[in-house]
Amino acid sequence: MKAVSIYWGAGNIIRQDLVFSPFKHKDRTLLQGGIVFERQKKFFHEINIGFSQYDPMLRDPYIFYEYEDKQTAQPHQFTIISLDYSMAKPVIEHGKAKILLGGSLKNKVQALNYTYGRISNFGYFASTGLGLYAAYLQQIGEKFRLSASVQLPLLSWLARSPYLVNDDEFIENTASHKGLNTFLAFIEDGQLASLNRFQSFDLTTRYYYKISSQLELGLQNQITFLHASRPRNLYSLQTEISLSGRFTF
Repeated sequence: MKAVSIYWGAGNIIRQDLVFSPFKHKDRTLLQGGIVFERQKKFFHEINIGFSQYDPMLRDPYIFYEYEDKQTAQPHQFTIISLDYSMAKPVIEHGKAKILLGGSLKNKVQALNYTYGRISNFGYFASTGLGLYAAYLQQIGEKFRLSASVQLPLLSWLARSPYLVNDDEFIENTASHKGLNTFLAFIEDGQLASLNRFQSFDLTTRYYYKISSQLELGLQNQITFLHASRPRNLYSLQTEISLSGRFTF
C-alpha cells in the first residue's frame, strides 16, 4: 500500500535563543503545511516534508528615523523546514490496533532574521538526527482511523549561529555570496551532539475519516520541542494543527 497526504493549517511557536536575545519570541501563523509519503509492506516507511513561517514581534510596530527617512519597524522572521524519514515494523498487533517500533532520520533547518529597527542579524539552526520512532495505529469502526507517533533523536549533527553572531568564521562562510555554498559551510561547522547537549522530540497525532476506498480526510496535530545548550541555550516549542487529505494507491 502506498499513500500521499497533504496538510495545511495553523501553528504557534514559543522560541528563546540566547545567542540573539533574552526574550521569548511568540507568534501564530497560517503559513504551515506539508506533504507525507507512505509505503507499507513488511515495513512501514514515511517521508514527511514540512514548512512553516513565523513573524514574531515583542511589541507593536513603531516609527524610527534613518537619517531623514521615516520608517516602520518590522517583525522578525523565522522560516522552518523539516525533512523526516521513518521506518518501523509492527511488534504488537491486537484486533484492529498495532504498535510499531523503528528508527527515524530527522532533518530540520531554521533560517532566522532578527530585525531591530534599522539593524538586523541573520541566524541559522540546522540539525540532522538519528533516533527512535514509535507509533500506535487504531482502526475505529469502518470509517475512522487514529494514529499517534513519536520521534526521539539520540545522536545529531548540530549547527547553530555563533554567539558573536557575525564572527570571523561566519564572515568566511558567507564570503562566496552563493546560497548553497554558504548553507553547506554552515552545516560543515556543526558538531555531533548527544542527548546531554541537544534534546528534541516530535509528537504527531492524526485522525482520519474514510470518504472512499482511496480517499480520507483528517485532522493532524503536531508538537515539536527542542533544546540546545551550546553556544547558548535555545528553547523552541511549536504546536501545529492542520486539515489533511490522504490518497491511497
